Amino acid sequence: MFEFFWKVKTLLSKQILAWKVLQNKVATKDKLYRGGITIASDLCVICGEGQETTSNVFFACKVAWLICIKCYKWMNELIVQNSSLKSHFQQFRLHWITNYANKANEQCSV
Repeated sequence: MFEFFWKVKTLLSKQILAWKVLQNKVATKDKLYRGGITIASDLCVICGEGQETTSNVFFACKVAWLICIKCYKWMNELIVQNSSLKSHFQQFRLHWITNYANKANEQCSV
């Protein structure tokens, strides 16, 4: 599955961020606190509600989810809320393969 991950045509910085999320290596407040760094609050800086974890920032935060929905609507794409980057990536991969196959079939039939 992950051989496809690095073949997606996007900015390398975006791929690296997604890879860090998949590996749970994003420097969130919960990790900083566990690493001995004193922080005033461990609440999500985006919504101010849940603890700032990788899972919350990318999948549970209401504000981040609303921004994500707006971006997908702007791109005229459908999205299903997933609970992890792995399931989100699998959804994206299936969508990409389906669209790529449809475009290839359209070009061959012309």
